[in-house]
Amino acid sequence: MNSNILRISPATLSTPVKFYLQNVKNSRGRDFLGIYVQGKNSWLTTLLIVGVIGFFVTYYWMEEAPPLSQPVSTAIMATAIFLIPLWCFLFILKTWIKSIFKLSLGRFAFADRSCLWLVEDYNIWVFPLQTILSCELKLKRVKDKDTIQSAHLNLVVKGINGPISFELNPYSDDYQILVDFLKYIANKNTNETDFGQQSWTEAELANALITFLPGNLNHSFKVESFPDSPPEEIYPTPNQNTKIFSVFYWLFFVAIVFTSFILFKEWAIINRDDALFQIVVSQSNPKDLRLYLLDERNTRHRDPVKNLLQNKYNPIITRIDISNATNKQLQEGLKQLAVHLAEVPIPLVSIRVVEDSAVSAKLIFRAEKIAERKEWLENSLSGKITGFFTSDYLEMLRAPDDTPAHLDLHYKIENDTKSKKWFLHWTFQIRPKIDSDQTYSAQGVVQINEDKSMKDLLENALNQITSAMGGSTLQSAMFPIGFKPLPVVDYALKEPAP
Repeated sequence: MNSNILRISPATLSTPVKFYLQNVKNSRGRDFLGIYVQGKNSWLTTLLIVGVIGFFVTYYWMEEAPPLSQPVSTAIMATAIFLIPLWCFLFILKTWIKSIFKLSLGRFAFADRSCLWLVEDYNIWVFPLQTILSCELKLKRVKDKDTIQSAHLNLVVKGINGPISFELNPYSDDYQILVDFLKYIANKNTNETDFGQQSWTEAELANALITFLPGNLNHSFKVESFPDSPPEEIYPTPNQNTKIFSVFYWLFFVAIVFTSFILFKEWAIINRDDALFQIVVSQSNPKDLRLYLLDERNTRHRDPVKNLLQNKYNPIITRIDISNATNKQLQEGLKQLAVHLAEVPIPLVSIRVVEDSAVSAKLIFRAEKIAERKEWLENSLSGKITGFFTSDYLEMLRAPDDTPAHLDLHYKIENDTKSKKWFLHWTFQIRPKIDSDQTYSAQGVVQINEDKSMKDLLENALNQITSAMGGSTLQSAMFPIGFKPLPVVDYALKEPAP
């Protein structure tokens, strides 16, 4: 008789034990001397409910998470939540597959002439009958009704701390018989004056079983009627196939988790894309529209945003077309610059001002005066153009000396002592695209009498240039509020930030 308590995985059962339990299950214990009671898989229903709830919680998180948060963090949180329903569904699926292909022994309790077998899908308890010290049946009834909802067999076993619980099928006819038999065995095991805990023989247990078997089992109530006795050796055996299956199962689990993370990340990116689109459309501001285009992850609404941005520039382009510009070349150049700005993610416009006058001892031609004049023309021209476009539509910057500029002004100041006049000769060039050789240019000259200030000369040049580009509209444009001296342009800003 077996005397050791065992907890065995069904996959590691030896062939005789597996054959024995399969026959017990198939005959529902009728071909064996023992008491068979069907178990219940109510925990599968619980797992299904938990899985469904977990699925909806994951969906709710993805839909209600802050849409402008980082997609990676949103996906990590969603994946962590999704692990619960994923594990539940995979466990249920694995159980159903084993049941369909008869790879599982199912759930049942069986007391034979040697042991009490508590068989579950993934776990088998083997209790020698002499180790059972207590048995109790807990019934749960439907509220306000006599219908039994669940039946749990609770055992106290020698050598194990705490009770062992096993759920029986409350609709089985034999669960009370099993409980009565186990109570009888437990009573004998704990009664020192009777058999004693280790004094059971297989014949004594067999006769006790016959005593408790109901008459409707149609047995002859003789031990000889049951030649199939329990297997002598119940120790588990190694199963390499089980290890391989376990490895593939966990690899499959990890693959699903990784795939889920990728899908949740894409889902979060889509939510973020849609949320940003709604924001920039509601704001209807060129800067906000460009913020959407700058993020390369935003791909769902790029064409509508580009169209909205183009529509923002159309009134400016129209104003240039209908202006009374005095130079068609510069007018076309300014128009093409506006067209180009409507297409780029960052509307940078660089300007360079160069004075070619010779430095001399005269106060007006000293180097520091040249710097002052350049800065005044640079800031004044930039302020006029920014005021014409408004600061939401472009950003003026000072171009480095070794790179082309969108706006390039070269001028030279001369003094005619005979006519007592100052002359400023200018050449102005517009390059709509920095990486293109297409340019639009014009030349001009302004003059003042010697009794006028140099600022008058510079203002006349500024008015002539702005009038040539955009007529009186550009010439009269006001500096934007808060206009500051120009920084040096960084052409790396032309490309979207990563």
